[in-house]
Amino acid sequence: MIKRILLLSTCLIASHVSALDQNLITQQLDSQDYSARQQARLDLKAALSEATAPGAAADKLESLQNFLIAESGGDLPLPERLYLIRMLELFGNAAAIEPLAELLDAEEVEVQDSAIRALASVPGEEATRVLTDGLKTGNDNQRIKYIKALAYRGSSDSAPKIAESLESENPQVVLSVLDALIRIDNANVAPALESAADSAPDELKPVIEAALLDLNPDGTTVDRLLDSGSNAGVRMAAFQHVLSHDASKAEAHILKVLQDPDAPARSRLID
Repeated sequence: MIKRILLLSTCLIASHVSALDQNLITQQLDSQDYSARQQARLDLKAALSEATAPGAAADKLESLQNFLIAESGGDLPLPERLYLIRMLELFGNAAAIEPLAELLDAEEVEVQDSAIRALASVPGEEATRVLTDGLKTGNDNQRIKYIKALAYRGSSDSAPKIAESLESENPQVVLSVLDALIRIDNANVAPALESAADSAPDELKPVIEAALLDLNPDGTTVDRLLDSGSNAGVRMAAFQHVLSHDASKAEAHILKVLQDPDAPARSRLID
């Protein structure tokens, strides 16, 4: 009996979700009644979950996504529009990319930020292109958000464009770039990192060199950092890199250091 009741309840819920009244949802989201707004959110999320379940008809998601797109740029209160953008982030597909790109120019910073997060998650290479374009137009704070979004997507194609921001004079931008490049793990940006390390201020140079080692650079770069890394930590990281790849080369380096009375690491090895 209990199983029958549960099954009936499930069927009623599914029926309700399938027949979601979008006009009613809009009215509830615009309501002064907190419980009405919450119920609309729950109903909408349930409908989206059903529409993206295996075997669901494609037109269900299309209809709901069109609703999200229309209302997220409409006249609903800001918290509700942000919720709709969040639903696009969770359930949206490539058809949402262009409307989300338009929201990047919204007056509210919160809408811009939500659109960036959504574009970080929505599938489709066009989303990567939109975020990459944002690197050229945003101020430093916005540029950092675009960099983090591209890092989340993990697209190796975006790495060279991200690396261009290593030339920024803002240390926070440079640190965001380094974090993104390590996450994406694209060795093709190693030359850009080397160039940035050469011209970086003293406080950033070891961070850039450490990021370069994380990208598994070629032997020439490792040898240079092993001998002349900007601080002891970088040189030790370079040595550990050599040790993990070529033990005999690591041994040769130790002997070289011991034979050079001016080598910075000699006293530490002897001690």
